[in-house]
Amino acid sequence: MTFRVDANLPNAMVDWFIAAGHQAMHVIALPDQEKTSDAVIMATADDQQSAIVTRDRDFVHSFQTRGIPAKLLWISLGNVRKQRLRRILEPLIDQIANDLKNHDFVELSHSGISIRS
Repeated sequence: MTFRVDANLPNAMVDWFIAAGHQAMHVIALPDQEKTSDAVIMATADDQQSAIVTRDRDFVHSFQTRGIPAKLLWISLGNVRKQRLRRILEPLIDQIANDLKNHDFVELSHSGISIRS
C-alpha cells in the first residue's frame, strides 16, 4: 500500500509507514509543499493509487459527496502528541493497509479502526 501523508500530520509518519514495509510520501515533498491544494493532493494521490492520510474533515466531505479521493485514512484522534500518535498508529499500520485494499475509507479513532465506506 502507498500512503500520501497530509500536511496536518508529522513528516515522521512517512518513516513509520516505510518501517512497516509500505510506501509513503509527505505532502511537503510536492512542489507547493504544505501550500498544495486539497484538489492537487487528491489528484496526485489518485494518479499514484495512494491512500491519503489526514486529519482534515474536508477530505472526508469530498469523499462522501464526490467519491474522491479514491482511498482515505482519516485520523480522528484530535490533538495528540506525535509520540502518542506513533504508539497508536504503528501497531495498526498493516491492518489499516489491508483494510484499505478492501475498502475505500478507513477511520482511526480512539475507539480503534472503523471501516467507513
